[in-house]
Amino acid sequence: MWLIIANKEIRQTFGNQVFILLSIMTWSILSVSILNGFKNYQNINKQQDDAKKMFYNELSKKDRDPHSAAHFGTYIFKPFASLSLYDPGVNNYSGSTYRVEAHKQSEMNFASPPDTTTILRFGELSVSTVLQLLVPLLIIFISFSSISKEREAGTIKILFSQGLQYRSLVWGKIFGNYFIIFLIVLPVFICVLITGISNPDVFLKAILFILTYSLYFFIITSICVLISYRTKTSKDSLLSLLCIWILFCVIFPKLIAGIATTKYPLISYHKFQEQIDHDFSFGIHNDGTYKERKEKTENKLLTQYDVDSISLLPINIDGVLLQASEDYNSKVYEYRSAPITKQMEGQKYVHKLASFFTPYISIQQASMAFAETDLYYHHNFHKKARIYRDDFVKTLNKELTKIPKDQEHIVNTIFLKNMKQFSYNQPSLRFVFNKQYLVLLSFFYWLIVLIAAIEISIRKKNIL
Repeated sequence: MWLIIANKEIRQTFGNQVFILLSIMTWSILSVSILNGFKNYQNINKQQDDAKKMFYNELSKKDRDPHSAAHFGTYIFKPFASLSLYDPGVNNYSGSTYRVEAHKQSEMNFASPPDTTTILRFGELSVSTVLQLLVPLLIIFISFSSISKEREAGTIKILFSQGLQYRSLVWGKIFGNYFIIFLIVLPVFICVLITGISNPDVFLKAILFILTYSLYFFIITSICVLISYRTKTSKDSLLSLLCIWILFCVIFPKLIAGIATTKYPLISYHKFQEQIDHDFSFGIHNDGTYKERKEKTENKLLTQYDVDSISLLPINIDGVLLQASEDYNSKVYEYRSAPITKQMEGQKYVHKLASFFTPYISIQQASMAFAETDLYYHHNFHKKARIYRDDFVKTLNKELTKIPKDQEHIVNTIFLKNMKQFSYNQPSLRFVFNKQYLVLLSFFYWLIVLIAAIEISIRKKNIL
């Protein structure tokens, strides 16, 4: 019986001119979002490829002093995953460029967030924004009167007199409206699958990307039909659903962000740099000042080579001292960044818990995770970039150590060209599950809660 109800709902909806108009508008916005995302993805990849070649050629086009080459450094770029064209996540706000240079542990730079009021309020007009915010509105306008219109027209008594069960009515309406929404977003899902088809790991993430959005739309559809079942008029149903949309998609996310920031505040970048500069100069864990650490390194070398003067060392001590300085700089950076990372983890945990209060946060976090654009992916890249930076500088300092002080300190272009290039592979799917398991569990929580609420409402049989 529920299939008959679903078919009836589908036929009626497709015969509604307002629905056709809204569907065309939704498809138009999604098409523009996909084309814009694809264009940005191509432009960014091209810019990064051109920049990589330029910096590589600049570094290796002439012989250099090893330490000068370390200061000259290079830039490395965070690769944008193919699914990022559907959900850019934090990419536009966290930066995608890392400066490799001696004496300084850099942060990710050159973020370029758009500054329009709409984007500041709701986010970039990406495919994910349309799916997360606008499609739920479409679901509301399609299904807010699913059951209430039957009540208002008096047809519901006729249906029950013909043997229709309450459960068949509600679930028939839910699956009918869900089928309509799934048809509307199906072209987007097909594009997502095509995007990930060239890489098995990305393809699996694309499938999960689609699955989480499918669950999200089912949850929203179930809420809409349930409210339509519980309210007396279509007007009350529409008003209630719009209030829920504002609460779930606007108020709650802002409120949760404020709570996370208040409970786990972050220090400013300027304060962070001051701490690093102070600790490097004066030491941590009773390591001594910079001067004292330098003297310890010199005495250690004198003992190691059994000489009583630095001038008698068979190596260039400058390279050793510079590397010791780099090692300690990295140690200080790790020491000072650890509390910040912990605070950011706390903020993320608040958002994970919030996914049990609004499905909007659930899909927002899951979408970024499967599109490889969330903060965890950003931190993973930054960690790998810092490791490369340390190896890059260490290689040059090691080369400087080999060159006697009475000789010219030069490494030729062949050496510079053969230096290891940065290579980065996106983390596997297991990385997503380890970081976002609470968010993924929240989808099942919402399904269980809604099914229970629907069944309880059905048993009350207070629809007439």
